[in-house]
Amino acid sequence: MIPIYAFGIADPFFGGLDEPFLKKLTQNTGGYLYLPNKKFSNLSQLVNELNETLRFGYELTLAAPQSTGPLKVSITGELKSRKLRLSAPEFVFGNK
Repeated sequence: MIPIYAFGIADPFFGGLDEPFLKKLTQNTGGYLYLPNKKFSNLSQLVNELNETLRFGYELTLAAPQSTGPLKVSITGELKSRKLRLSAPEFVFGNK
């Protein structure tokens, strides 16, 4: 699956921003929705966050048999200042 990243920028004249749709779309693909503030003063910071994610982000995928119970997954290593975000698309666990 290809992660979708989106910036929530819209013109109210053209219907505004459908934030719930974009949030669901990005989360279900393993991406992220970036929401700038009204004056866009944090847009540069958000672009830098996306840049860091794309440059240093890794995706680990686990395909487990459906007949198993809950899985315990652990990640070891030195993270220091890196952010760690664990996510799973809703459909992976049948939570539509």
